[in-house]
Amino acid sequence: MSSAGISTQHLGNFALDSGAERASDTTLTTVKVYTRHNRNCPKLDRSDWARCNCMKWLYIYRDGKYKLVSAKTRSWEKARQKASELRDSFDPVKQLQRQLEAKAQKRQVELAAAVENFLQETARLNLAEATRAKYTPTLNRLSEWCAAQHEPITFLAQLDVATLRRWIQTRVGEPTTRHNQHQRVITFFFFCIEQGWVTENPAKKIKKVTAEQDETLPFTREQFDALIEATHFYDSRDPKKASDTVNSRRARAYLKLLRWEWPAWPQQAPEGHSRQQVLRAALRDGGSTPSLAPILSMA
Repeated sequence: MSSAGISTQHLGNFALDSGAERASDTTLTTVKVYTRHNRNCPKLDRSDWARCNCMKWLYIYRDGKYKLVSAKTRSWEKARQKASELRDSFDPVKQLQRQLEAKAQKRQVELAAAVENFLQETARLNLAEATRAKYTPTLNRLSEWCAAQHEPITFLAQLDVATLRRWIQTRVGEPTTRHNQHQRVITFFFFCIEQGWVTENPAKKIKKVTAEQDETLPFTREQFDALIEATHFYDSRDPKKASDTVNSRRARAYLKLLRWEWPAWPQQAPEGHSRQQVLRAALRDGGSTPSLAPILSMA
């Protein structure tokens, strides 16, 4: 009985040949296909018969031991292919060759193609146009820099940490701008990892410049007037009411309240009203509360 629990009688002459191999060379490694026939198969005594519809099995001999494994197919050719793949997996030379071929295949992904695929994916995901427009110039600059090197960088895998740092060091501009450009490249390489083109993110291993938040400046008088004018068209569901809807008045009141200098409110707000009360009243009544008139008229 075999290690798979199958009597050697299922192997027929094939079992005798395999036994001779084991007796002659215990270092032999082999994988062969044989047919395990149904009882009513006319070729029951021919384990090497390939053209019947019986299940095909694999005879595996390695390290002085053997086992029988189903090829899970009735096709002799498919079983032979599985046997070949299994033999190759036992061969250290072929294992190394496959690893080198896999690495070579990854190196064959061109940077231009990777960038194009990434931009197409951002479009497919329906990202905001403004967001997509920021990725394009950043990645185009990277591609142009790579092409302009003494030894042009064509393939994605050539962009290691040292090489990518050289490009990042050429970027100029405000800290926030450089920070955001760096973050876009990180996102791009994460996409490449997901596609199996590279195994690591070189941009992630480079420290980003700290972004600086610019002070938010107030609106100019002209900008504020334009905002107030826009509120007259804010809620235009009823053309007859025009700018006199609750939402329109509420938007104007809110803008005027924001226009007022907040620190002065406790002293100059209408008597008996805190700034919170004034704001709530403005949002609730759309600026029509009589007690708000002193404030709104000064905005």
